[in-house]
Amino acid sequence: MVSPVAKKQHPVMIQRKKQHTPKFGFQSHVAPLSFFNMAPIQVILLLVLVRLPSTLGEGGGQQHGYVLSQLPTLIMAMFVSHFLLLSYVAMRARATIRQLHLTTTSAAAVANRFERLLPAARWATILFTACHLFFPASHHGGALPAHLTAFLQTTNILKHIPLLPECLYIAPAMLTWLGFWTIQYFVETAYRERTMPYRLATAQPAHEMPAIGQYLSMQMRHNFYLVVPVVGLTLIEYVADLAKPRFPNAPFVAVGAAILLFLLMIPWLITRIWNTVPLAGPLRTRLDSLAAEYRLRFKNILVWKTHNAVSNAAILGYLPFSRYFLMTDALLESLTDRQLEAVFAHEVGHGYHRHLWWYLVSLFSAIMLTTSAADLITPHLPTRILQTFGSADNAALMLSLVLLAWFLTLCFPFVSHRFEHQADHFAAKHMAKQPDSIPLPAAMLVTPSPETIGFTVGPMTTAAPPSGAEIFISALDTITDLSHRSRNQRGWMHPSINQRVALLRELESSPVAQQRFARQQRRTRLYIILFAAAAVALTTYATLRPVPTLTTPQPEMEVDPG
Repeated sequence: MVSPVAKKQHPVMIQRKKQHTPKFGFQSHVAPLSFFNMAPIQVILLLVLVRLPSTLGEGGGQQHGYVLSQLPTLIMAMFVSHFLLLSYVAMRARATIRQLHLTTTSAAAVANRFERLLPAARWATILFTACHLFFPASHHGGALPAHLTAFLQTTNILKHIPLLPECLYIAPAMLTWLGFWTIQYFVETAYRERTMPYRLATAQPAHEMPAIGQYLSMQMRHNFYLVVPVVGLTLIEYVADLAKPRFPNAPFVAVGAAILLFLLMIPWLITRIWNTVPLAGPLRTRLDSLAAEYRLRFKNILVWKTHNAVSNAAILGYLPFSRYFLMTDALLESLTDRQLEAVFAHEVGHGYHRHLWWYLVSLFSAIMLTTSAADLITPHLPTRILQTFGSADNAALMLSLVLLAWFLTLCFPFVSHRFEHQADHFAAKHMAKQPDSIPLPAAMLVTPSPETIGFTVGPMTTAAPPSGAEIFISALDTITDLSHRSRNQRGWMHPSINQRVALLRELESSPVAQQRFARQQRRTRLYIILFAAAAVALTTYATLRPVPTLTTPQPEMEVDPG
C-alpha cells in the first residue's frame, strides 16, 4: 500500500516524491551500514570454515580416533548449540516487540538495539561452527569432520556426492540465519505499525510489509549470493582433480582461472541473483551524462528492488563491461532528483578514484600477509596447541583466519573510511558546478529527533540556495532518517554521518583543509603500496625458507568394538 501523498509515477513504475518534503521521518527498515556490509564477510568466513576440513584432508581414522557412536552426538551438539542461540535471539525479539508497542519509548532506539544484536549473533554462529569443526570432542576422538569422513568412506553412494560434508557443516548456521531473518520480520512489522502515523503525517510514502516468503527470499539472495561462485569454484576444482593424472598442473591452472573469472563475473551474477531492473527516463539521462563527464564507462544503471526495505546505492565491478550502478527502490522513492544525482556522483567518485581496485589490492595483500605470518608463527607454537587443532596445518590456517578477520574488522575501515570521505568530497564538488536556484527546506538542514506521535512539521525554507556540499548533506540526512540510524554510529565501511557532514563543510569553506585532505589521500595510497610490498616480501621469505619438520602428537586410537 502506498500513501496517497505520493501519486506521481516514476518511469520504472516506482513511486517517488518529486518535491522536497520535511525531514525527520521514519521508513521501513534499512539495515545500518555496519550491519548490512559485514554480512558478506561473515558469509565468506563461514564458507571458508566449512571448506577447510576437505582442503586439509581430514581423513577420519587416518588422523584421529574414530568412534562411530560419537557421530550422531557430534551432529546433534552442533544443531543444539545453534538452536539455543536462536532461542535467545527470539526472546530478545519478543521483548523488542513489546517495547515497540509502548508509545512512551523511542521506536528508533529500540530497533537499533535489536539490530546491533543480529550481527553479533551471526558471529556467534561462525564461532560455534569453528569449534565443532576443529576442536576434538574428547581426548580419544577427533572433531566432527574426522568422524563424518570415516563414516562416509564406509558407504557406497554417499562418499561420491560432491560437497555433502560441507552442506552438513554449514546447514546449522544457515538455518539459524534463516531463523534470525524470520524473527527480524516480525520486529520490522511491529516497527512499521508503530511509525505508520508519523510517516503519513510527514508526507512520507508508507508501505505494507512484504509477505514473509518474499522477505526471506530477499534476505537469502542478498546475503548468500557468494555461495554460487564458491560452489562453482569447488566443482571446477573437483573436475580438475579428476584430470590431474594426465595434467599435473590442471588444479592450479583451473582454480586460478576460475578465481579471475569469478572476480569479473560477480557483478553480473549479483544483478541476476538480486531483483534488479534497468533505470529509465529523464533521471537516467542525467545520470548517464554525469558519468560521461568523468569518462567513467559502465554496463548499466539498475533499480535494486528491495520491497522498499533498503535505502542504499552501490557501484559494482572493476572493468567497464562488468561495472554496474545500483540504486534501491526506497532511495528513488524518498529523494529528489538533485539528491539522487548527488548520491550517484558519490558512487561515480568511487569509480573515478579507482577505490575498488585499491580495496582489491588491500584484500589480497592481507591474505598473503596473514597466511605467511601464520606459517612462520606455527612452528613456534606449543605442542599442546598443535594437538588441540589436530595438526600444524590446521593451526596455521586457523591462525591466518584470525589474523585476516582482525585485519578486516580493525584495519580495513582505516582505508574505507578515507575513501568514503573522498567520494563525498567528489560528489559535493560535482554538485557545486550546477548550484540549485531553489532553497532547501530548513528541516533538511537540522537534525531533530521526534517521538512517534507528538510532532510538528513546518514549511520553512532557507534564505539562500544550498551549496553543492549541502545538497549531498541533505541526501545523507534523509537516508539517515530512513534507516533510523544514529548520526554518531560508525559503520564498517562508512564513517559516522556527523563525521562526514563536518568534513564536507570544512572542505567547502577552507582551502587549507582541502590541501590537508589531498595529502591524506596520497598517504593512504602509499600505505596500501607499502602494505602490499610487505606482503610480497613476507610471502617470498616464507616460501623460500627451510621448512622445519613438525611432529604433532596424535591422540590414542580407539576402535568401535562393534
